[in-house]
Amino acid sequence: MMEYLQTAFSGPPLIATCLLVLVSLYWLLVIFGAGLEGLDFDLDLDVDADLDVDASGLESMLSIGLVPLRWLNIGQVPFMIWLSVFALAFWLVAMLWDTPAGRENAWNMSAVILRNFAIALLAAKVVTHPLRGFGGDHSGAAKHTELLGLTCTTTTLVNERAGQAKVQAGRGSPLLLSVRTEHGELGKGEQAEIVHYDREREIYIVRRTTDED
Repeated sequence: MMEYLQTAFSGPPLIATCLLVLVSLYWLLVIFGAGLEGLDFDLDLDVDADLDVDASGLESMLSIGLVPLRWLNIGQVPFMIWLSVFALAFWLVAMLWDTPAGRENAWNMSAVILRNFAIALLAAKVVTHPLRGFGGDHSGAAKHTELLGLTCTTTTLVNERAGQAKVQAGRGSPLLLSVRTEHGELGKGEQAEIVHYDREREIYIVRRTTDED
């Protein structure tokens, strides 16, 4: 037992063990009713910022830069659930793949930690994939079809290639959506109507609202 603990709290497994301990403490506090509303959060993946310069190009780059996070399902499932899966995978890989060679020097340990981190990211992506769509609105994520016809507010530049917008669906917090236009572009802060959901690309098609609408 002591040898097992010594392995877990030293070398490459140390970081993974500490992360798993923190996540476990969080869930224990939740189970025993500590009421940690402040810690129970979801990543909003919002690139909204008040910039005094013309930053349309920068906003598009930021929106595109969020693609890897969305691919990993970060922001598409409750963050603490995602982090819990990642922490467990990170720890299991670190413990099962721990070798004396990986502890020889700092370079070896760094390489092993990066390897374990990458494997854990992929594992978390696979495990959390069925849970996509359950994050965001705590009162229950609206179905895709229920959002059609609603008015959203763009949080970045929106065009045919990239863009994000917020929409209020129900009494929960606003949902942050990946949106595109069919043609032309919308500036940040504009109102747009959600007209279609592309299931293959998992994005919403929007168009600018007019006074007549």
